[in-house]
Amino acid sequence: MSLPRLVRSSADLSRLVNEGYAVRIRAGHLLIDDIPFATAAGTVARGSLACPLDTQGEITTKPNNHMMWFTEIPHTKDGAELQLLIHERGPIHLADGIVAACSSSQKAHGRDYDNYYAKVVTYTGLIIGHAQAIDPTAVPTTFKPVTSSEPDSVFKYLDTNSSRAGITALSEKISLPKVAIVGLGAPAHTCSTCSPRRRSVSSTSTTATSSPPTTPTGRRARPASRSSTPPRSRPSITPPATNRCGGASSLTGCT
Repeated sequence: MSLPRLVRSSADLSRLVNEGYAVRIRAGHLLIDDIPFATAAGTVARGSLACPLDTQGEITTKPNNHMMWFTEIPHTKDGAELQLLIHERGPIHLADGIVAACSSSQKAHGRDYDNYYAKVVTYTGLIIGHAQAIDPTAVPTTFKPVTSSEPDSVFKYLDTNSSRAGITALSEKISLPKVAIVGLGAPAHTCSTCSPRRRSVSSTSTTATSSPPTTPTGRRARPASRSSTPPRSRPSITPPATNRCGGASSLTGCT
């Protein structure tokens, strides 16, 4: 199966895939599934990391912030909540089908992350250490196929503005179905009552204009001499045309 274009074009996402991380893209968010974590019962379960994607065209850019969301509450190997990674408790609805149990706010050595590979690997290391203390075979690299559940869009690029602003769930609620705009133009007046009269007037006007002038005896009138000055004509004012039916023209016929 071919990789999504964003994954193919972005070095950090491609590196995550090549190393076996379960990468998933949904609603402008990057999700990393199958992350092992320790539960309150002292067992190992798996959850998903999630964060908004920042892109420029068809490639990722430096993450806008250092926040990360997790679909579960991570614990230490002793069953205590991992307070270091619990910045805000959920449920936090990031988008349709993405609900986080908590958010985390950890920087890499006191600074922001340069790319998504560094961000994912750092947060993964903070979580799986306690899980591997219980089960050393618990690893985050499962080499699952990459999935992208982005809906069809009229835009060429992935919409990440909503995910960065944290309003993806709201945007999905007010989204509209597909809308088609059809231009009909302005159809000609086609009233059955007026059309015959319009055609007859037009043909009569054409005939009168094309016929040469004649004298009362039936002979053709001589053209005026070149020296004669033609009378000055006054501008004619044409009254507004009315339909035979008494109504004005409209898009739907006579009114």
